[in-house]
Amino acid sequence: MANFDGIRGQKIIYLFRKYSERTTTAGLNVAYVSDNSKSISSNADTVATKDGNFSPGQSPEITLSASAYVKKGDELVDKLKSALLNSEMLEIWEANLDEAGTTSGKYKGTYYQGYITGLTLSSTAEEWASYDLEFTINGKGADGDVTVPASIVEESDYVFADSVQAQQ
Repeated sequence: MANFDGIRGQKIIYLFRKYSERTTTAGLNVAYVSDNSKSISSNADTVATKDGNFSPGQSPEITLSASAYVKKGDELVDKLKSALLNSEMLEIWEANLDEAGTTSGKYKGTYYQGYITGLTLSSTAEEWASYDLEFTINGKGADGDVTVPASIVEESDYVFADSVQAQQ
């Protein structure tokens, strides 16, 4: 049996930024995400013709969702809430930390623009408070290389550190 060469879910991350802050702020990740999902769908409406059914095809619809535990003082969730309340466009990057990009220090990914369309805060008596976030994407996105800060990469897994004294 061949070895399975899969990608662990923790290696696919999303970075977010308000479009209006693109000249002042880098993309940030939501803290303590337990899961993300991306859905691509298209209507398959058919039209009856004399030659049989015909499907003209539709533009795909892309939606993203995330579930995360609430972190005290999380500025990004506050910005996402503001973007939802004010219908502000977001920039969203999907990065695969298991696949290097074509440029050193970057990762294979996709860039999107879209809107946050849902933010649900759940707080039960027995669990940590959590958010469910929903995003609707404009268009199809663009594939390319994504810069992910080392601090975010390190959060996704241990990074090897040697036993010698670290340099500053």
